[in-house]
Amino acid sequence: ISDIKLEKTLPGLESFPNIDDLILFIDANNMKSYNYHSSYKNYWVNIINNSKFLWEKEPKWNNEGYFNTYNHKLSLLKPNNLKLNNNEFSIILTASCLGEIDNVKNSQSIYISGNQKIAFGLNIPNKNGNLTIDIADKKYLIEQSVLTENKCVYTVTYKNGNLKIYIDEILLKEFKYVPKVYFDNNEIIINKYRTWNAKIYNFLIYNKELDEKDIRYISSYFKTNLLKNNLDP
Repeated sequence: ISDIKLEKTLPGLESFPNIDDLILFIDANNMKSYNYHSSYKNYWVNIINNSKFLWEKEPKWNNEGYFNTYNHKLSLLKPNNLKLNNNEFSIILTASCLGEIDNVKNSQSIYISGNQKIAFGLNIPNKNGNLTIDIADKKYLIEQSVLTENKCVYTVTYKNGNLKIYIDEILLKEFKYVPKVYFDNNEIIINKYRTWNAKIYNFLIYNKELDEKDIRYISSYFKTNLLKNNLDP
């Protein structure tokens, strides 16, 4: 009898393209991750292990499968508890921004502390414009303007000093020889300063560098789900 290799799947998510080394998966459009009608409606649940993450106040959830982030902060697990890899990781976020509020243009969407101050940060402008990424206390500007008010799947990969940023399946920018990342043991935060004005659909972390094929399939999966909800991706 020949060996049969079975692909890993998540119950109810058998069509999801890749769960190898997936350590965090929260999705506002999946009842395993968020249920507005439950007694835990202030929590966003990690589909991988059922860890619960508390919004600091009742979230603004929409039944089209997203949260409105403005004036809301979410604290996730500490990197050590996630066993987040300093040397190799990928972060995915699907969102669409809703315009400037109080003249705040470039908000800190994702914040992971470490190094001297910040190990990783993703800053998405509330209005169409330029992304910036913080890696090991250094800031990198993406010179190409991004239509952040569209629904975008953002993917950032890091491996041994090589940093890549994708919008949907398109490689937007690659930075080589960036400093080494060291995470500390403070919580990962979404919308640290509560000024990011956006719809957030999901957030994922992998303990590996996703390749272009993985990113293409994952982006297609989320875009298809948006269409199923009668959303214009």
